[in-house]
Amino acid sequence: MASTAIAPDVSSMAQITDVNQLTGRQKAAILMVSLDVETAAEIFKNLNKNEIEKISLEIARLDVIRSSLIDSVIEEFYKLIQAQEYVASGGVDFAESVLEKAFGPSVAKELIEKIRNSMKISGFVTLQKADSNQLVNFLIKEHPQTIALILSYLTPEQTADVLAEFPEELRVDVAYRIATLGKVSPNLLKDIEEVVEQLAESVISEDMSKTGGASALA
Repeated sequence: MASTAIAPDVSSMAQITDVNQLTGRQKAAILMVSLDVETAAEIFKNLNKNEIEKISLEIARLDVIRSSLIDSVIEEFYKLIQAQEYVASGGVDFAESVLEKAFGPSVAKELIEKIRNSMKISGFVTLQKADSNQLVNFLIKEHPQTIALILSYLTPEQTADVLAEFPEELRVDVAYRIATLGKVSPNLLKDIEEVVEQLAESVISEDMSKTGGASALA
């Protein structure tokens, strides 16, 4: 039977010395309480309701925490901020190469993996936060079938806004494909996933610059 990861017992938080023993939410909670009230409040403003509730619950559960553990969480957060800035400016591959030089291949791989996981978890949910201009600028160069499939996962309002910005010929083509969508082939699905990941990367990079990376820790 597969083993299940168990979160550290909050009652033994004072005994935890390794930051890797903490869950992402616990790290986010420790980070938030280490900040001044104004900074923490600004970060909370850029998190969604679900993230705020989960991190607030972890903050309420916190007990005595070793100063060395707090330092480790802050250090990891700082490295994530750097990684996110590199991703935003040059993409994931650029970020990985710079991080390897700065922290070594092991740390770089770990940081990039966290960012990639953040992107994968968000998926189409992330795209639902994108504005119509972001979607139009990114999708207009894709195949109409790819555009149709992606738009079919978004809200009706977003779909209508995006279609309204397309040239008439493309708008009619995509609208028809949305209306007649059938079973999606594995190859097309793979293409869709790649496009969504690229677009989500763009949207997430902007979000990360606003939240300071707290959501990636969580």
